[in-house]
Amino acid sequence: MARNRSESVKKPESDRQHETKKRKCLMCAQSFSSAWPGERICPSCKQTQAWSDGHGMAA
Repeated sequence: MARNRSESVKKPESDRQHETKKRKCLMCAQSFSSAWPGERICPSCKQTQAWSDGHGMAA
């Protein structure tokens, strides 16, 4: 038996494999090859000062 709750409760894993897909960057709107559904900022934008400062997205 598990010693505490965190040892017995696990985050469910997706049945689907992530597939590379063309998506539009949320910062510059250019298409890029996204490795997973949550990747929405292109590599070029991730190298900008605005992204590293946290100012790349409007709140």
